[in-house]
Amino acid sequence: MEHISELSAQLRTRDGTTQWRRSRRCGPNGANCVAVAFLPHDVVGVRDTKNGTRSVVLPFQGRSWARFVIGTRRVARRHT
Repeated sequence: MEHISELSAQLRTRDGTTQWRRSRRCGPNGANCVAVAFLPHDVVGVRDTKNGTRSVVLPFQGRSWARFVIGTRRVARRHT
């Protein structure tokens, strides 16, 4: 996995903003969520929304992230 400073550089788009996505279930203020950014080289960045751009970014391989999402959906279905 790449060094964190290199990952941070990848999180920037051409206009200097970061492309993050949050769940629609985050609520109006979005403070209790994680945000996800899909990056080059099959890397997914994940961060806590409480600290915005100051949050630590956790890098995951795309395949690992996909498995995590599938697993959480399965668990959620069992508990609803």
